[in-house]
Amino acid sequence: MVEEKILFQRTWLCGVHWDEILSANIANLLNKWISELLALNYTRIFRWIGVALPQDYYLHMFCYSSERAARGCVVHSFLRRQNTKVKFLCSCNRPSLFKRIILPRLELMATLTGVMCVIKFHLIEMQLNWEVIHQ
Repeated sequence: MVEEKILFQRTWLCGVHWDEILSANIANLLNKWISELLALNYTRIFRWIGVALPQDYYLHMFCYSSERAARGCVVHSFLRRQNTKVKFLCSCNRPSLFKRIILPRLELMATLTGVMCVIKFHLIEMQLNWEVIHQ
């Protein structure tokens, strides 16, 4: 979803008003995004995340930053039959600011995005009354 946010950001930076015709480049990118939305009809999201034993459960946060965006995701790993399983839980993203910023600030923005992802997961966890041990 971050690519679409960046696309809208680029449109705004070009000074395009809501009633103006888009440039061919931006129109092509927007049409590509709209066609990809059709794939959501065929996407299946499983609700069970596979945690059977809370004591074998670990929560991991990963962050990534670039000049265009900051991303964060939360995965969990657990031990099942002597094998470690890893499953994706949720992700967050945020386009970078319009002005150029230095690398430490980009990394801080990615870390904040990752923390927001953990908070989002924790709020969902509290709503579902999961008993999960965080380590």
